[in-house]
This record gives sequence, structure tokens and C-alpha cells, in this order.
Amino acid sequence: MRRAAQPPRAPRNSQDVEVYKHLTRLVAVGQSRREWDAATVVRVAETFLPHPHILRRQLDKAVAEVEVQKAEVVRQKERANRLRVRVQYLESLIDANRSPVEPHVGPPLRTVVLRPDQFEILELMRKGLRPKGISDKLGLSYSAATNRVWRISRRLGAHSQAEAVALVMSGAVDVQVSTRRSHERNDVAD
Repeated sequence: MRRAAQPPRAPRNSQDVEVYKHLTRLVAVGQSRREWDAATVVRVAETFLPHPHILRRQLDKAVAEVEVQKAEVVRQKERANRLRVRVQYLESLIDANRSPVEPHVGPPLRTVVLRPDQFEILELMRKGLRPKGISDKLGLSYSAATNRVWRISRRLGAHSQAEAVALVMSGAVDVQVSTRRSHERNDVAD
């Protein structure tokens, strides 16, 4: 005794609804799923399933959306980090103003001669720029700007950028700009 053709299971998503309707029609005409030949299966698949290039395009679009979301998260983290660093810097400036470095009375304790490019960086430090801002402003790499800020701070006898700015602004260190050109540095006097 032959069993009657059973209708297919209920669909789970919108794409399956179309396949379900087609399969239901086939069952209604009397074809059971066992009787389908390969051509019928291919016809159903070609009719109701998207072509591989469409699936690939949809996958690429989904991957691109995920990449955009990841990039946005990275940008937000970087921005939060920059803001955190900025707050720390402002707090260090506040601490530097509360520190025992008070306005110096009398002649400066020492005089430091800086090259014009170093003096320009010191002026940017006075304006409150951190190495990242200095690198952006002068077109340097971040590591080069950090290195130059560190060297200027050490040359002034400070242990941090905030302390270097405080020493210069208090007048404890007199800063002069060198007028010698770089090629004159190695000249030997006769």
C-alpha cells in the first residue's frame, strides 16, 4: 500500500515560504518527494534559491558592515583614550601649578640654549599640546614628537612635560634660541 504524499514541514524564514509553497503544489499534483528526479530538485533550487553570486554579494555586504562597525568601535576607543590622556595632562598641569615650583624671584637659576625647532616645540608645549598634537602640527611621527618633548624636558632639568612648562613659565629657567646654523656646529675655529 502506497502512502499518500505528506506536505513538507512549515517554513522558518521568508525564503523557505516560497519553497514551501512550491513543494506543496508539487505534493498536491501527486508527486512525492521520493519521486522527484534530479531535474525537479535543480528546478526548485534555481527558482527559489538565490544564485551563488547573489549570496556572495550579500555576504560581502554583511562583512563590510561588520568592518565598518569594528572601525567605529576602534575610533571611539581611540577618542576615549585621547580624552583620558588629555584629562591626565590637564590634571598634571594643575598639579604642577600646586607644586613647590612658584614664580621664581631674581635671576634664572640656569640658562638653556635651544635650537629654533626645539624652541618651536617648547612653545607648542606651553600652549598645552601633547606629543600627538605636536606631531600633527609639525608633520612629525608620534614617536619623533615624543622623543623631542622628552629631550627638551630633560634639557630643561624637568622630569615631565608639565614640569618643563612650569619651570619655563615660572622663570626658573631662561630659554634662549640658538642663532647658529646647523652647518656651523662642526666648524673648528682657526
